[in-house]
Amino acid sequence: MFSKIAMGIGESETIKVADIARKLREEGKDIISFAVGEPDFDTPEIIKTAGKDAIDSGFTKYTDLKGIKKLRNKICQKLKRDNNLTYTDDEIVVSNGAKHALFNALCALVNPGEEVLIVAPAWVSYVEQVKLIGAKPVILNSPDDLSMPVEEIKNNINSNTKAIMINSPSNPTGKVYTEDELKALAEIVLQHENLYVISDEIYEKIIHKPSVHVSIASLSPEIKDRTVVINGFSKAYAMTGWRMGYSASNIQIAKLIAKIQSHMTSCPCSISQYACLEAVELDEQEITKMVTKFEQRRKILEDFFDKKPELKYTKPDGAFYFFVDFSPYIGKKVKNSMELSMYLMEKAHIAVTAGSAFFKENYIRISYATSEKNIREGLSRLDKALKELNE
Repeated sequence: MFSKIAMGIGESETIKVADIARKLREEGKDIISFAVGEPDFDTPEIIKTAGKDAIDSGFTKYTDLKGIKKLRNKICQKLKRDNNLTYTDDEIVVSNGAKHALFNALCALVNPGEEVLIVAPAWVSYVEQVKLIGAKPVILNSPDDLSMPVEEIKNNINSNTKAIMINSPSNPTGKVYTEDELKALAEIVLQHENLYVISDEIYEKIIHKPSVHVSIASLSPEIKDRTVVINGFSKAYAMTGWRMGYSASNIQIAKLIAKIQSHMTSCPCSISQYACLEAVELDEQEITKMVTKFEQRRKILEDFFDKKPELKYTKPDGAFYFFVDFSPYIGKKVKNSMELSMYLMEKAHIAVTAGSAFFKENYIRISYATSEKNIREGLSRLDKALKELNE
């Protein structure tokens, strides 16, 4: 018998869809992907040059397992500058992507059998990571407006609840929690001893005005002490393949995370770390250019869906996703969101991600991390496929 834990976790549906699309492309099919969760822009040249320089200079050896001190200091400066958060370099652990940092945090905080509250719609890996450590994921449904489900959170906290995982801006909805919503959550958390927040802020720089990103850890010293902030370089700097993320937490948690990482992966990639020394100080105008492009693409999708009143959605505040209710097209020829996504792949040659992957049935996630040309062509195909679906 294999590991019961390993056998009990599901596949990553986002990766599964990407793999199917890739296979169809290899067969010569013209697939337009609305499924990818990465910026389609190239890594800025100054960052790539720093990586090349690191190789040429021989920075190809092991580093401090928490990440090189200079990078951790620069991350501290970034957190102070952007988020009004004060950490020391010993409270930062650089990891192999934000996903790795999330798993480290769960390993450090949660015991087997304890419960972790997850606000849904939620990224697919949260639930599976909780299962991997032998803990119990408790999925909480957000209201239709995607606001913080305060009463739902209150009603599901018990003596076995150890952590709450939140994601703002959100994958898959693009929701950005307001300061008031985060204050309400912080108040609840601080009423319970030994309850922590894991705050995934990887999309923090991809914000559509007038929304503003607020880190829950910045609200008070008390909630900061109970929060592990997760961030990284993948989304803001178009560095998905460089695999660089980090956590910020109090020193006790940081030491545990470092100890866990020492046995799992040791240090993160030295070359990527040196590239990130440039990324963390990148001119904000470079990021603004990318976000402006995302906003232009968002408008194209918004105009399309506004002409289809039967499709309900909440306008994304950040990230680069629309999360759309396709209920009127589900129930006859296709029975659920997964069948709808496969229908669109086969019939229209467009790749989308089923809402069931994010614990919300009948919805579809549509990424606008692709060119305007692809978006317009993809929407044309979607329109045609939906008309045929209702014939």
